[in-house]
Amino acid sequence: MVQKIKLYYYLFSISIFILFCIDNYISYKHEKSLTIDRASNTSLLISEWIKSAFVASDYILQDIVSTVPVSELQYPAKNLNSHNKIINYIVDKRKILPNSNGVGLSDKNCIVTHTASIVGFDAINREWCTVPKNNPKIQTYISNMFFSNVNELMVVQVRKFPGETFTGLAGFGVNLDFFAKWLEKVKTTPSGMIAIVDSKMNLLARQPALDNMLGKKIDNSIIKDFIASDTSESWHSGKDIIFDKENSIYSLRKVDNTPFVVVVAEANEDW
Repeated sequence: MVQKIKLYYYLFSISIFILFCIDNYISYKHEKSLTIDRASNTSLLISEWIKSAFVASDYILQDIVSTVPVSELQYPAKNLNSHNKIINYIVDKRKILPNSNGVGLSDKNCIVTHTASIVGFDAINREWCTVPKNNPKIQTYISNMFFSNVNELMVVQVRKFPGETFTGLAGFGVNLDFFAKWLEKVKTTPSGMIAIVDSKMNLLARQPALDNMLGKKIDNSIIKDFIASDTSESWHSGKDIIFDKENSIYSLRKVDNTPFVVVVAEANEDW
């Protein structure tokens, strides 16, 4: 009788332990799923903000290319009065966009013809000019990060002037503060992280910020493979994805029609 009681007690204890483990496992899986969804929703929110901002600025560019005559895209200018009026016009357009720090027009040879800064700059080797110039199907383009001719980290959004052949571009410059401002709108978990990189693996923004790391290339095979894939969203569990020492769940999401990727991390210790 005593042995039966002991056996029943043993079986009961084992059953309770198994149920406890199953309950913990189910709770763990549930919380992990919620964390993945939360990180995914945050990355979606940020990507939509960024995408909508570039869509809005493209409407301004469409207005510019439909208003400025292609014949005016000349350097040096033949008519200084007309030239200055166009510069004033595009500068006023730029002021509509709080995130833009520059505006300019270039001719079919990628020579900057109108801008408030350096006219006559040869941009033939700039990505923002060579890519649309060499691809007839591209009407609008957003570049990866680069150092401008005034040594400033920035990206450029351009739109082609109308025509059967390449006749020139109108474009806005955007510095890295643009990306940092979007991240400031989102609260991370205590040990979480949010970052934006471009398709060349340049770090455009990160929260929490890392001194002297903006504009630097990151070395991470997961992000590199994600950029090269046809996948628009993915998640990963691990650490050190962008100078992050915490074991975390990461959501990776491409921003449609841009070269940018949003990375959102929630540290395991937080969830």
